[in-house]
Amino acid sequence: ANLDHSNLQGKAIGITFAFPALAPIAVGLRFYSRSLTRTFGADDLTLCVAAISVLYWAETFITYRVIKLGYIGYHVWDIPKTYDGQLAGKYGYATELIYVPILGLIKMSILLFLLRLTGQKQVVKKAIWTLLILNGLVTCINIFFVIFQCLPIAAVWNPTAHPNAKCINFGKTTTAFASIAVITDSFVLILPTWIVYDLHIHKPQKLMLIGILSFSLITVISGLVRLVLLEAYNASKPTDFTYTILFTISTIETGLAFMAACAPL
Repeated sequence: ANLDHSNLQGKAIGITFAFPALAPIAVGLRFYSRSLTRTFGADDLTLCVAAISVLYWAETFITYRVIKLGYIGYHVWDIPKTYDGQLAGKYGYATELIYVPILGLIKMSILLFLLRLTGQKQVVKKAIWTLLILNGLVTCINIFFVIFQCLPIAAVWNPTAHPNAKCINFGKTTTAFASIAVITDSFVLILPTWIVYDLHIHKPQKLMLIGILSFSLITVISGLVRLVLLEAYNASKPTDFTYTILFTISTIETGLAFMAACAPL
């Protein structure tokens, strides 16, 4: 048979490193802007933890290892017989563990920044604190589900060695948490309009301010795209399941979230 031997792995690796390379630049510009205005806050600290600390670059390196070890981008018939699925599975598991807290920290940074703009609006402050608590709870619960998606945990990367393992439907669980993330992102998107609604400034300035503060729309859109793609993939997993760059959708979402968080410099 004339099999297709094209390869998408190069594109997957390019995407994996492109966004982490751009995110620190955006964060650096944000810190430079804050140094000029001397307005550093807790939102900058949480963004720094997510962007420059071990978390983001650890996720990037581990994602790269998953792509290489898991032959992401290859056709299934081109994968060598020496393929070590267990090692790729371990790296994939580590990626899931890091991805969740990164997005939680980015959302926390955006909310803390908006909290600084509320002034004396107690209702808005309460709404932001509610979202901060909700974000923290959802992030912790999501991490718990990722860690204990299988019992024993080793069944995640070596299911054949644990035929009696108890595992959740991780595809559906991921889709559920992605749905919650889109909903909370939508609430965050409403906050800028609420904050500047009764400011005594000209309408064009008010609209521009709302637009700048509403850059989290990028996060909502990327979250929706990820949700739709995950649902479609889980509904009918293709036979040639490694010939895809879908694995990089989380990297794209994280990178866009950083851009959104850094937009209101």
